[in-house]
Amino acid sequence: VCKLDIEGKLTKLITVGTEITHGRPIERLFTHASISADGKYIAMDMQIAGRIYMSIGNLQTGEIKLLNKFGRQYNHAMFSPADPNLILLDQDWWRDRYSGEYFPIDNRMWLINTDATRFEAVVPGMFYGRDGTEMAHDYFSGDGWVCWSDYLYGAYECDLETRKPLLVWKRPIIHSHCSKNREHF
Repeated sequence: VCKLDIEGKLTKLITVGTEITHGRPIERLFTHASISADGKYIAMDMQIAGRIYMSIGNLQTGEIKLLNKFGRQYNHAMFSPADPNLILLDQDWWRDRYSGEYFPIDNRMWLINTDATRFEAVVPGMFYGRDGTEMAHDYFSGDGWVCWSDYLYGAYECDLETRKPLLVWKRPIIHSHCSKNREHF
């Protein structure tokens, strides 16, 4: 992971070493270049030889900390803009390239923290495909609420304290975004 400044100077910040890859190919370092609210970490949902290694990279020291290792697809890791220790992580459908085994989505949105003591569904029991839901494109609002699009129903937002989804734009939608204060989708 490198930083390019305005003058064109390239600085190496983080190197993924053989102690992590063990000589296996790196397929993805991260889906989004998401930086923690305090600017200390970058979220790294690395895919190495078909497996997912959810990690954080320390932008000052270059150290990589493994939070969880998955045998199914997780991606689109995004730090909360309100909590520097909280990451939103998506579960995607996945077919194992070696066994052919298919892993459907059982819960799209997950929260993981930087000390790896928390890994939980954003809305427990709200499964992708259940009751016709088709959650997609999830993201944080500026104040740390989780927002997402549902292809069939519209745009939702959810306060992480109550975990109750609120449908705020009632119409089929493919993609949505909001302002920092959730006023516009």
